[in-house]
Amino acid sequence: MLPGFGTIFQPRLVPGQQFGVFYGSGWQRNEQGSVVIGDNGFPIRQDNLVIGNPNPDFLLGIRNTISYKGLALSFLWDIRQGGDVWNGTEAVLTNIGMTTRTLARGTEQVFEGVRLDGSPNTQAVTLTQVNWFQANGRATGAAGVHEQFIEDASWVRLRDVNLTYSFPKALFGNGLIKGIEIGAFGRNLLLFTRYSGVDPENSFYGLSPAQGLDYFGNPNTRSIGLNLNARF
Repeated sequence: MLPGFGTIFQPRLVPGQQFGVFYGSGWQRNEQGSVVIGDNGFPIRQDNLVIGNPNPDFLLGIRNTISYKGLALSFLWDIRQGGDVWNGTEAVLTNIGMTTRTLARGTEQVFEGVRLDGSPNTQAVTLTQVNWFQANGRATGAAGVHEQFIEDASWVRLRDVNLTYSFPKALFGNGLIKGIEIGAFGRNLLLFTRYSGVDPENSFYGLSPAQGLDYFGNPNTRSIGLNLNARF
């Protein structure tokens, strides 16, 4: 076991599985992968399922430096493709009726899937906070059925930008100072991602081996500054 939320949501080390795969609650499916709908018209919940994998398909960093005379511009694009993250913040807020997805309360919906006898589901049900959003979550504390809050953790981010200017050496002659460089820098300036939370890089357990859990985390710090370097 890796750090998680007890039996509610648990990354695990399992022979034959990738490191830290997510185990939690999801929807019961038949052999064809279709969601099974119960007699009440709602999907049937099933526990202890593999519902996600925090490991990316690949990580890529692209560093470019452009220079002209004494001016230099350097920037790093940080790319992550694939991997999952559990949006625990969205899960809890949905459970208490504080997310946009709960605006569907009071409307009718036919869940896509098959009945227990294998026939397509056609039963319309009314979505309410009690019989769907909230009751669905109370079965596992406050986090709801975990599968519906697993999201893609891919991103493209501008990790850093550095702009520097080095004064010509001829300005300093044989003096004490051999050179001066001034510059400006920026960190975490841009983020492109489909993740609906604040940042898919968030990790509830920090540097722990358990990754991919975002639970009311803060976004990465964006910083801008100036620097001055003198060589003697």
